[in-house]
This record gives sequence, structure tokens and C-alpha cells, in this order.
Amino acid sequence: MNTFHLINPVFAQGEFDELIGTVQVPGGVGSMNIDAGGSLGSIGILLMVSKLLQIVTVIASIWVTVNLVYAAYTYLAGGGKPANHQKANDILTMSIIGLIIIVSAYTFAGLIGLLFFGDAAAIINPTIAPL
Repeated sequence: MNTFHLINPVFAQGEFDELIGTVQVPGGVGSMNIDAGGSLGSIGILLMVSKLLQIVTVIASIWVTVNLVYAAYTYLAGGGKPANHQKANDILTMSIIGLIIIVSAYTFAGLIGLLFFGDAAAIINPTIAPL
């Protein structure tokens, strides 16, 4: 697994201390930071983006599956009408294109991770080192 070193946090110093004050870590971000292997003050944005991509991929995969079943039902219940068979064919085509987009997105992320970080899972499943 690759380890990402993020830019050190910048804190207000000098005369701006009173103006800016202390910024507290939001609750949800703090748990992401700890899940990323960092401390409460580190940044877990890569882990958050990775988890969002995983959720979107699961939802898109379920949508493709539902569309495939719907296309099959439309085709079987079409009663031999060419319009119903064309509708099923269109749904099936769009579902296959959606599945290809999902798979190619992960393939592209793996290639980018392999080229830039030396690990195909660097973008898909990142690990962040504590600061």
C-alpha cells in the first residue's frame, strides 16, 4: 500500500491569532482521519473520496442489474411487438454501456495509481500517514 504525505497544516500565527482563532475538526472528518490511519489533526480527504466512489459504484452496479432484469422482462413480455423488443434492446445496450463505464473507471484509476504511485490500489484504497 502506498502512503501519502499531505502538506503540513498551516496555522495562523502572529497578529492574526486573535482574528482567526482555532478551527475545530468537524465530527465526521475526525472519524475519517482516524480511519485513514492518521491522527485527529490529519486530513482524510483521500479516504473520504475513495469511500464515496465505492458507494457510487455500488449504487451504479445495482442500477445496471435492475435495468438488465427490466430489459429481460420487457423483451419476454413484449408479445412479439417490434416496438417492445426495440425498447428492451435499447435498455440492454445502455445498461451494458453503463457497466463498461464503471469497469473502465476503476481500470483508469488503477492505471493512474500504478503510473504515478507505483501501486494500482493507491487511488482506489489509499493509506494516509500521520503528520
